[in-house]
Amino acid sequence: MNDQISIEPLVSIIMSVFNEEKYVADAIESILNQTYQNWEFIIINDGSIDGTESIINQYQDHRIRYFYQENMGLTKSLNKGIALSQGKYIARIDADDRSLPTRIEQQVNFLENNITFVLIGSYYYNVDISTMILSISKPVISDKNCRKKLMFGKTHFLHSSVMFKKEINGEIMRYDETFKHAQDARMWIHLATKGQIGILPEILVVALTKRPSSITINRNNFERLKSSLRYSFIAFQEFKVSMLTFPIAVVIIFLKRIASLIVSTGISPYYYQLRKFIENKNYINISSSDIPNLWNGKKESKL
Repeated sequence: MNDQISIEPLVSIIMSVFNEEKYVADAIESILNQTYQNWEFIIINDGSIDGTESIINQYQDHRIRYFYQENMGLTKSLNKGIALSQGKYIARIDADDRSLPTRIEQQVNFLENNITFVLIGSYYYNVDISTMILSISKPVISDKNCRKKLMFGKTHFLHSSVMFKKEINGEIMRYDETFKHAQDARMWIHLATKGQIGILPEILVVALTKRPSSITINRNNFERLKSSLRYSFIAFQEFKVSMLTFPIAVVIIFLKRIASLIVSTGISPYYYQLRKFIENKNYINISSSDIPNLWNGKKESKL
C-alpha cells in the first residue's frame, strides 16, 4: 500500500530487544507484513550479546531505524524510542510477540475516528511454548472497566497490543523510569488522566509465554505484588477516587497474588495447565509447526 507512505510516518512502532535471536525475525516480519504501511519501526538493541544484531541487520527496509546501546533496561529504552520517534501514535511490540496483519490498520482507524481515546489495546492469542497450549485472551473492553482493573492492581493491556497518542496537549508521553516493573501499567494510568482508554474486541496480536522456574515465579510474584500495590495507589490518586476504598484494593491484590503463588508452585506440573484452563476455557492444543501459520493469520477463522 505505497499510497499510504508519507515523509512523516503516522505510527512509530517501538521494540526494545535483549538477547532474542530466536524470536526477533518473526517479530520484524509481522510488522513488515502489516496491511497499513505508513509507519517507522524503531528497534533498540539493549546490549544483546547473542546473534540478535546480525539478524536485525538482515532487514534493509528504509522504515526500520536500528540503534544499538549498552544495556539500559526496558523503561529507559522505550523512552529513548519515544524520543527518537516521528509518529503521531506509538505502537509497541516485544521481540517474542507478533502483530497480526491488520493490527496497525485497525488501531489507526479507531484512534483517528475516536479522538477522545488516547490508548487502545486488543484481544490476543496467548501461546504457552512449554505446553503448546493456545488460549484466546479477551480482556475487559470499556474505559470504565479498564480503569477499575488498574485501581485493583491489574492491567489487561498486553504491552505488545497497545497503540497510544505520543503527544497530548503539548506533553510527550513517557514511561516512568522509577518503575523497573509494571512501567506499562503506570503509563496507562497516566494516559487515562488525559482521555479514554479501551480494548478493541479483535484478536490482533500473538503473545508467547515461557514457563518460568519456581525461583523465578516466587521472585516475579513478589515484584508483581509490590508493583501492583504501587500503581494501584497511584491510580486511586490520579483518578481522584476516595482513598477510603483503597484498603479493599490492597486485600484483593494480596489474595490474588497468594492464589497465584500457590497455583504456580504446586507440586504437580499439571497445576500450571489447570490454571490456564481455569483462566480461559477457550483453548486448543497446537503444535510448534502450527505457530507460523497462526502468526500469518491463516488459522484465525478456525478458532
